[in-house]
Amino acid sequence: MVDRVVLRAIADAEFDRAVEIDKKYLSAGRATLTRWRSWCPELFHGAHVDGALVGVCYPRPSDEETLTLEGIAVVFERWRQGISSALLRDFEAATARAGFRRIDLGSAPDGPTEGFHLKNGYQAVQIVLSLGHRGATTNQQDLPRQPEEISEDGGVVRLRFNVEEYLPAFRDELRDACEAQDAIFIFAKTVGS
Repeated sequence: MVDRVVLRAIADAEFDRAVEIDKKYLSAGRATLTRWRSWCPELFHGAHVDGALVGVCYPRPSDEETLTLEGIAVVFERWRQGISSALLRDFEAATARAGFRRIDLGSAPDGPTEGFHLKNGYQAVQIVLSLGHRGATTNQQDLPRQPEEISEDGGVVRLRFNVEEYLPAFRDELRDACEAQDAIFIFAKTVGS
């Protein structure tokens, strides 16, 4: 039997526990979480069972219409109980109430995580390849398709390819052609009008 789950914004007194969950399952860190939470505290959501915080869901600052979901995690003991999906739906509703129209998120490149986002109504909209600190040494003529955008941030070159569907084999083909250190999908979902 699943215990009663309460979904709501994370209270100040629960912030240390939220940081613990982030440290174990995500990677933003206390200073970053503090900064992001100060931007929009009502969008730092938690799942509570028997009064204890067991899951977190939080954004990072974004533009006026699109919010970036930066992290969602539920403690291991509460996996596969529907808590993550419920937490995500609650976060989506709060995001729409706050006036945002769309949520974007980058997903870990594995089947279960990507499957979670697809199951919850997110669509693949972009593939991002990170080439690391070696710069854009890849011969782009060898790529199966040219990127729509090339950027550099802190010495890390990123190639962005717009997509209209979830094609992990295409992501892997691009990653291998570029010898990219990382290749992820960006997923998106419309939540407001």
